Amino acid sequence: MGEINNYDAFGSAIINTIKRYNLKNNLEIGSWDGTGSTQCFIEGMKDFDTKSLTCLELRTDRYQHLVNNTSQYNWVKCYNMTTVSYESLIYKDFEDVWNSPYNGIPDNEPGKKDLVNKWFVDDTGDIKKFGKGFLETYPDEKYDGVLIDGGEFSGYTEFLMLKDRTNVFFLDDYYNAFKTRQVAAELEKDNEWEPIIAEKNTRNGFAVIKKKTFL
Repeated sequence: MGEINNYDAFGSAIINTIKRYNLKNNLEIGSWDGTGSTQCFIEGMKDFDTKSLTCLELRTDRYQHLVNNTSQYNWVKCYNMTTVSYESLIYKDFEDVWNSPYNGIPDNEPGKKDLVNKWFVDDTGDIKKFGKGFLETYPDEKYDGVLIDGGEFSGYTEFLMLKDRTNVFFLDDYYNAFKTRQVAAELEKDNEWEPIIAEKNTRNGFAVIKKKTFL
């Protein structure tokens, strides 16, 4: 079961934002097995006449569960792909991540840096198994809403590819993490965007930020 669900503050924010702003064409980055945030998107979108949810999951074992758990919805499309290629990845050096002003990962225990470095090696290794990423394969697709909740180290790269073709960003792990902290920081300073909700104390923090004038 995914951490984000209908009873979670972030899950509720996803559902309510989709309904309030009629977000009918959405992209979920990091779908896991389809039992978490995917179900929140489905709940928010289910009453729309026309709708499309694109789910991306890089890990093959999780992807198979994702397909099974969404098979009853013909408007949910699942892809076993990386979002971006290794060549496009902004952060290729772990030291750049660890020393970044946007690194909010708590260094509160012995060996934490080594552990995060292992995450980095594993994540970049998984990305290298693929060629072109989904966002590079479909560079012109526009989205009403996008959840960035995939790899810890690819969130900012994904954002840069999506900023000019997205109306609402759902950001997980934006505070006590690295994943979307830089994304949130830049959008908070951008006069074309405004926050809907931000909570620092739900797991590693989440935020929902919308474009003031939709595409």
